Amino acid sequence: MEQFLIPSGEGTSEYMEKKSRFLGLITPVTTEAEARARLEAVKKREYDARHNCWAYILHSGQKRYSDDGEPQGTAGQPILNVLEREGVQDVLCVVTRYFGGILLGAGGLCRAYTKAAKDALDDAGISELRTPRRITAQAYQDELNAALAACVGGWVRDALAASQALEADFLGVGQAVAVRSGRRWAAIRDDWAELWPDVPVRVTVDADVGRTYDLRDGIDTTGGGR
Repeated sequence: MEQFLIPSGEGTSEYMEKKSRFLGLITPVTTEAEARARLEAVKKREYDARHNCWAYILHSGQKRYSDDGEPQGTAGQPILNVLEREGVQDVLCVVTRYFGGILLGAGGLCRAYTKAAKDALDDAGISELRTPRRITAQAYQDELNAALAACVGGWVRDALAASQALEADFLGVGQAVAVRSGRRWAAIRDDWAELWPDVPVRVTVDADVGRTYDLRDGIDTTGGGR
């Protein structure tokens, strides 16, 4: 199960600094296409603004930002820094600036874009999203086989050790335990042969991929002679 932080919903903010008006927007997105579509919608709505600076982070790994005409490093990067600092993903933040006629300088711009982004994120809120881990069918089967083999192998070795301590034959001479499946069958077989060279064993484990159950319930012990 994967866990990561996302915006709880949309959030907005408004901040004034020396007559410049900064409008922050946080919105959830899951793809680059969605992020760019939302960005275009903001630009169309705020068509008369001087700058629409933005940043987004996707859980799939993409991370982008833009100063949109502001001095390099004074807008998009500060917005991105807010998102990274809060650890949020699948999120787009746009901060629109309506210029008020007074230059703010690099430091003033960084502070203004940071505050607008942070206030919008606070308004949106942050939630934890839990999703099933995505793996291929083959990778799932490989992991399942390895887990089954490890559990079964450990149980067989434990049973053998216990029977030795009791000075009794495991399952009785001439019986076999079979466990169906397991990439580690050779290791289980070798462990058995080392401790009980005269007792044959066949191992099978019945496992339904769609069910979870106690492995010991799936062990079939059968007699059969040597």
